[in-house]
Formats: sequence, C-alpha cells, structure tokens
Amino acid sequence: MKNFLKGRTIQLLTGMLIATMTFISACGDDDDEPAVEPLLGRWVISSVTVAEEVEATNTLGETLLLSTGTDITAIISGAFLANIDCANQTAKAIELAEGNDILYACTEEDKSLEAGSWSLNSDRSGLDLRITIDDQPASLNLVNLQETSTSMSGLVNSVPLPPGLLVPIDSAFGLVTEPAAIRMALNMSFRRL
Repeated sequence: MKNFLKGRTIQLLTGMLIATMTFISACGDDDDEPAVEPLLGRWVISSVTVAEEVEATNTLGETLLLSTGTDITAIISGAFLANIDCANQTAKAIELAEGNDILYACTEEDKSLEAGSWSLNSDRSGLDLRITIDDQPASLNLVNLQETSTSMSGLVNSVPLPPGLLVPIDSAFGLVTEPAAIRMALNMSFRRL
C-alpha cells in the first residue's frame, strides 16, 4: 500500500508540475506583443520661446534684438504647418506616424499630407524632425527631450529663420537682408491631441 501511495504521490506531483509549466508558458505568450511607441499620434505646437538673445542689423543700420523668453509660438506654428490647407486654419497638427513618418494633419477633417520623417536617439533624449517647410527641407533636432503621455519639449539649438517671419514682432525685421536667415535657439513644447 505504501508503494501505491508513493507512486500516486509522484504521479500527482508530476501532473502538478506539468500543469504549472503549461500555465507559465501560456502566460508568457501575452508578453510577446511589441511595445507601442508612446510618441505616435497627433501633436500641436503649444509653446515656442527664444532660448538665447538674437541680434540682427537691418538696412537702416538699426540693431534689432529678440530677448530670451520672447514668445514666438504663433509665428513658428504658422510656418511649421503652412504646407497643409485646412478648412479651419487653427485646426492643424503634426502626426508622428508608424514607420517614422511625419504628416501634417487637419484635426477636423480626414486630411493629411506627408511632411517628412522623425527619429529618436537611443537614450530618448533627442528627437529629430526632418520636415519640409515652404518646399524647403528643414531639420529640427530637439535635445534634452522631456516627454510625458500628454506633452513633449526640448531645445532646438540652431533654427534658421527668414527675418521676414519676425515682422509681427517688429516690422524692422522686414528690412534685414543679411543674413538671409537668422539662426536662433528655441525652446519648443508640443501637446498631444
């Protein structure tokens, strides 16, 4: 009788071990799904400020200054999204899509336009946006990238802006002819839609 019980105990333990291993391996199958990139989706430019003072001289010899912290959100957002024509011009966004594509999108319409590509560096501290603005290629490299589920921000160290874009801040920028583009550092923030 002891051998019978001992044999039954071994069979029972073997059955429990097989059942446990089957359960564990079945649970592991759920973890094989690839992770979804958290930056995928639509974004609007929520804030752009001058990161370092900018100086330019116009044709009248006047020195023009853009102080650190100057808000140029509307100017940059307008230039950034000028390539797509939406029924509501304030309903525009940038979409970071699968395959590292960037799309310009109308948020109130089913309309989008290819804009370029994006990539993250390996430690997620930098985001490179390679886009087309007014038929010209542009690259915005956000460094010191900060990201949450609803926002991202970073510093763009060198952005070439045509002086004419800055006319809404000071009309005298319309008289700046050299250089053809003013290089500036910008703090940029985006908000998820």
